[in-house]
Amino acid sequence: MNLPSLWLVAFLILSGCAVSGERSYPVPTWSPLMPAPRELPRADSYYDYLVAQIELRANQIDPAVDAYSNALKKEPRNPLIMTELATLYVRQGKIDAALKLAEEAAAYDTQYEPAYMLLGQLYAGLGQNRKAIDSYEHVISMDPSNENAYLLLGALYAQEGRFGKAMEVFDRLRVLLPDNPVALYYKARVFLDIKFYDQAESMYEEVLALDPSVVEEFLKLYVAYKAETNFVDVVPQAKRLRLSLNMAFIEINDPKGLCRDISGLGRWGNGDVEVGLATLDELPYVMGLVRQSFERQMGIGNEA
Repeated sequence: MNLPSLWLVAFLILSGCAVSGERSYPVPTWSPLMPAPRELPRADSYYDYLVAQIELRANQIDPAVDAYSNALKKEPRNPLIMTELATLYVRQGKIDAALKLAEEAAAYDTQYEPAYMLLGQLYAGLGQNRKAIDSYEHVISMDPSNENAYLLLGALYAQEGRFGKAMEVFDRLRVLLPDNPVALYYKARVFLDIKFYDQAESMYEEVLALDPSVVEEFLKLYVAYKAETNFVDVVPQAKRLRLSLNMAFIEINDPKGLCRDISGLGRWGNGDVEVGLATLDELPYVMGLVRQSFERQMGIGNEA
């Protein structure tokens, strides 16, 4: 077994993916009109399914695999049995068999989330990132509230160095679950990965140094700096800071032409002027623009 496979086995075991705690797909068919499960003959798939569950609770993987296999022979197109058997194949180190079964489960039912979640993890462990990304995106399209799909998708984008896409995914999760600190943690890790800490810290320090009256407020989607009210809002993005200056675009003195008129456009933050900060070399000029917004709010230079 190669190194990616070993990593995948460890990940699935530690994350408890081998047994789904919540099943939206029906268990192998039987009805209340049939005998109670303990009285079912061994030929019935539900009996084998129950045996597999009992073996799993005793951590007996090989007997559980045998029981799932027997159930699958009776119901060969049941995605639940296929997916749970595939997760046990992973624990046995049979990655190829697990992948084949998970792909079959997804093909039989394109709306069965557990199959696609497992496929995403399998593809990622095998280095097939494009397929893993497609699997997680498909899960999110079916269930926009699937937190794990967002986290795994964002982490995969970051691993590939596609930091902009990673930030987009984590921002989508923050909108979905604004009080969940996990998305903020992962987004902070992306900032560290792209070595953006120095730019952010320097920017924040210089804005606060404009005047003792300036206060800093961390909101869900941006950082606001205000005296009487907001004069600049800072939105962290993948490769830069996006600043919204709270003034009319016609009022900004911008010799380099870096500012953008965003009046009438929907944006996080306040004001009609947008400018980006991507490197420390740009900081002195950008701070001159920020100072204009601050001085306009404080009425500095406007005395008549």
